[in-house]
Amino acid sequence: MHIEALGTLEARESVDLTLNVADRVTAIYFDDGDRVTKGKTLLSLAQGEQAALVDAAEATANEARQRYERTKQLVGARTVSQSALDEAERDLNAANASCAPCSRARKTGCLWRRSMACWASVW
Repeated sequence: MHIEALGTLEARESVDLTLNVADRVTAIYFDDGDRVTKGKTLLSLAQGEQAALVDAAEATANEARQRYERTKQLVGARTVSQSALDEAERDLNAANASCAPCSRARKTGCLWRRSMACWASVW
C-alpha cells in the first residue's frame, strides 16, 4: 500500500534564541537542524556595549573611592566638614553597589566577558 500526502514536519523540541543585549554576533557554533544539548555554547557576542558599561561603572567607583580618601584626609585636617565625608561615603557605596554585578560577572565569566557566550536551555 502506498499513500501520498502533503504536510509539515515539526520538531518535538526546539529553542528560540533571544538576547537581552544588543551587540554583534562574532561566532555561531551550530547549524540549522543540529541537535544541541543543555549548556552547549551556541553563539558568541562581541560585547562592546556591555564592556563599555562595565568600564564606565568601574571608573565611577574608582573616582568615588579617590574622592572619599581625599575627603577623609581633609576631615582629619579639619578643612572640610563631617557631612562632606558622609556624602563622599554615600557616593562611594552607591558606586560600589552599581559596580558589584559587573565585577561579579567579570570574575565568573558568565556575562560581560569581551566575547560572551550564549547558552540555550533545552527542555
